[in-house]
Amino acid sequence: GIAILAHPGVSNGKPPDPEKGRDLMRAAFEVGFDGAEGHYTYDQNRPYGRDHAIDEAACRALCQDYIAFIRAQGKVYTAGSDYHGDNKAIALGSCGFDAGVWQGN
Repeated sequence: GIAILAHPGVSNGKPPDPEKGRDLMRAAFEVGFDGAEGHYTYDQNRPYGRDHAIDEAACRALCQDYIAFIRAQGKVYTAGSDYHGDNKAIALGSCGFDAGVWQGN
């Protein structure tokens, strides 16, 4: 198996802070993580409530930033919806990107 850091953009503060997310990934990679979740539904998943939500354009920019960072480190990036059942308005498997993004990994 491989070790992947999940959603670095919601694990680092509120609202998501790109630099803190990169710092979190650096620390994970230093201890042996193989990659990180580069694409995530930050615009749909609001773990901190409306005050810290980001829109679709900001989500896309954050994900592109994280994917570029992960690739520059020679690591693998993944995608996820963070589906946890009916308690979130996110469908299982909805990652918010098309096949062209995935094929570039």
